[in-house]
Amino acid sequence: MLLEQQRQELFDYVTSISLDDLFKKPTEDSWDTLQILAHLALIEQDATKAVQQALLEQDYVEEVPQKPVHLAADRTKKVETKDRWQPKEPHYTLETVMAQLEHSRQALNQVLSHASDRDLEHLLIETDPFGPISIAQFIDFLQYHEQRHFDQIKENVQLPS
Repeated sequence: MLLEQQRQELFDYVTSISLDDLFKKPTEDSWDTLQILAHLALIEQDATKAVQQALLEQDYVEEVPQKPVHLAADRTKKVETKDRWQPKEPHYTLETVMAQLEHSRQALNQVLSHASDRDLEHLLIETDPFGPISIAQFIDFLQYHEQRHFDQIKENVQLPS
């Protein structure tokens, strides 16, 4: 699964950078790497709940329009983050956020393990940027969203000290 490969690349990257690099951010109002990782965990926790709800409701839709979820990776388009997905702490530890990410991914994989191909393609989840999308598209969205923030982390690390 591409999500797993991408998550491993993210973990490999953030564990290879210096402590100083973990706290770099372009502006005072921006997020540092640890806050970005906390945000990803919060998103994935909500994603798990959304998938679980769709599986419980079993409200199948035969005609599912394809949405441009790949646009979630486009960092030229700024998106206002809802409060519930904002990092809650001013400072995190790498161990804490990595544990949160591992836990959120395990929970998502556990829920997805109960989904059939029909579930993935014909059950919908409501999203802010794209409206209703299939669970399969939603998983693709999560991958693109994580790539967006992985790119942001790489940009932060390149900032001067």
